[in-house]
Amino acid sequence: MKRILVLGAKLQGTEIIYLAKEAGYYVTVIDRNPLAPGADLADEYICEDILNEEAVKAYFRTADAVIPAIEDLEVLERAVQYGSLTGTKVLFDLEAYRISSSKNRSNQLFSELRIPMPRYYPDCAYPVIVKPDGLSGSAGVVRFNKKEQLQAYLREKGSENAVIQEYLQGPSYSLEVIGDGERFYFPQITEVVVDDNYDCKRIIAPARISGDIRRQMLDIGQTLANRLKIKGIFDIEVIEDKGVLKILEIDARFPSQTPISVYRSTGLNMVKIMVELLLDGRFPEQVVRSGEKACIYQQIQVSGADIEVLGEHIISGCSHLKRVRGFLGADEVLTDYFGGSGGFPGADGTATDYCGCKAGLSGADEVLTNYFGGSGGFPGAVLGLTDYPGSKGRRPGEWRAIVIITRDSEEQAFQAFEAFLTNIRRNYLKVEKTGRRQRKGVLYHDKASA
Repeated sequence: MKRILVLGAKLQGTEIIYLAKEAGYYVTVIDRNPLAPGADLADEYICEDILNEEAVKAYFRTADAVIPAIEDLEVLERAVQYGSLTGTKVLFDLEAYRISSSKNRSNQLFSELRIPMPRYYPDCAYPVIVKPDGLSGSAGVVRFNKKEQLQAYLREKGSENAVIQEYLQGPSYSLEVIGDGERFYFPQITEVVVDDNYDCKRIIAPARISGDIRRQMLDIGQTLANRLKIKGIFDIEVIEDKGVLKILEIDARFPSQTPISVYRSTGLNMVKIMVELLLDGRFPEQVVRSGEKACIYQQIQVSGADIEVLGEHIISGCSHLKRVRGFLGADEVLTDYFGGSGGFPGADGTATDYCGCKAGLSGADEVLTNYFGGSGGFPGAVLGLTDYPGSKGRRPGEWRAIVIITRDSEEQAFQAFEAFLTNIRRNYLKVEKTGRRQRKGVLYHDKASA
C-alpha cells in the first residue's frame, strides 16, 4: 500500500485526502490547526507546523509521495527542500506555481501565448473587476459599476497590487492538466457556478458544451502545458464571451471541488493519476474511464429555517468533517453536522457516539456523554469550555455540508438534489409557531450568479 503525505487539511487538503483514500492509499496529513476541515478524514493526523524541519522530515521519510495543499510560498519552498533532503517525491511544480500565484505574471504569460483574456482597464467599459495580484480564486475580488466607485476604492486601497479588468457575464469552465514535463493529460471539462461573492458554489461535471468550445478549452490547456512543462497539476478557469473562451486564471496546485466531481463523473482519480505518472511513469492513456455520468457538487449551509447554496468558503470554517454515504438521499456528504449518538438519519449504517468532556451541559459542572445535541451545541454550556467538535463562527442550529450527487443525466442529478433538500426540510428545520398556526419553516436560497 502506498503511503501519501498531505501537507495541509483545508479545502485542497480535504480533496486530496478523499481521493487518496479512494485510491486505496494510506494517508497522513500534517496541519498545525487541529480543527482543520479534513483532519479527521485521513488515516493519521499530525498536529505540527510544517516549518518544523526535523519533525516534518521524519514523516517525509516514511512517505512514498508528498502532495502539498497550501498556498504559502515559503512553506512550499521548504516542502520541496525537505523532499530533496529525504529523497521523497513531492508532487508539485514550484516554478509553475511562482507564475500562477501572481495574476500579473499569469496575465503576462497569457499575453505572450496569445490566449484571449478579459480586457484591461481603462481600455474597457464598466463594470470592471478588481483582483488582488497575489490571491487565488475569489479572494478579495470586487466589482464596480461606475468610475466614481472604482476611484474611491483605489484612493483607499491603492492600485499597486490591483489587477483591473472588464467584468464579463457568461458560463465559466474549468480544466485540470496533469503532466510529467513531457506528457500531459486532460481529464474532463467542468462547469463552474459562482455565488454573489464570485466564490464557486457548484461544479457540474461534465460541462455541457459545444464541440467548438471543447476544442478551444483543450487548445488553451495544451498551449499552457507545453509552455509550463508542468510536472504535477494545474487548473485553468475560463469564461465564455460571445463564443470565445477568455482565460481568467491558472493555479499550479491541487484544486478543490473539481477533482471529486470529475472522479464521480468519470472514475478518473487525479491523485492516483499523479502518483502513477510521477512515481511509476504510467501515462493515463492506460486509465480506463468508467463512462461519464452527471455529477453536481455543491456546498450548503442549513441554519434555522434557511438553506443556502454558497461558495466553498463556508467549508473552510468547518472542523471535524465526516464523510457520510446515503445521507438523506445524497450519494454522500462531507459535513460538520452531528446528529446525536443515533447517527445520521438516512445514512447507510453510519453512526457516531463520540465521547468527551462537556462543561456546563444543562447546568452540570461536567458530564461524560455520547450526546451530541445537534449542531447547535450543548444547552447551558459556556462558550469555549467544551471539546464539542463544532465549527468556527457557526450559529446555534447551523451546519454545513458538501453534497455530492451523481446520476445518469444532469436533469436527474438536480432532481435528486431537490429531493435531498425536501428531506432536510422534513427532518432538520425548526418548527416555528405563529399564533395558532404551526408551520415547518424553510427558505431555500440558491445564491446567485451565472
